[in-house]
Amino acid sequence: MLTFDQKEIRLLTKISHAITELELSLEKLEDTDHKLKHFYEQEKAIHEIRVIIKNAKKVERLVNEEIILTIDDVIYETAEELSLAQEIDQEFEKLEQTLSTIDDTDNKVKSYLEQQKALHEAKRILSNAQKLNRL
Repeated sequence: MLTFDQKEIRLLTKISHAITELELSLEKLEDTDHKLKHFYEQEKAIHEIRVIIKNAKKVERLVNEEIILTIDDVIYETAEELSLAQEIDQEFEKLEQTLSTIDDTDNKVKSYLEQQKALHEAKRILSNAQKLNRL
């Protein structure tokens, strides 16, 4: 069975990996002027992160009637991990709301910038969590 720290690191690693994959994809696309490709890659990464976070919200009852949260096969025992996942989830929910208010006639650059803001916030949250783990 994994320890508490190992479980937390596993969650952060999954989210960090999704963001890193996005950054690599965007670096490859820097030479192109196709913002639609950038938009598609960001949408893919956002979807992957949201899947990870939605899995974090699954609730499972244990033998001793204690409720704990599970992310894939990892069991978390504190509310700190849940709050981290919820913070990131809130950023992407804000992004979805913002994107829904931008109509199709508006510039795609607006949606691209909003996605960049949400990803930046997710990175900031992960960075802060990693700094706290080092202390």
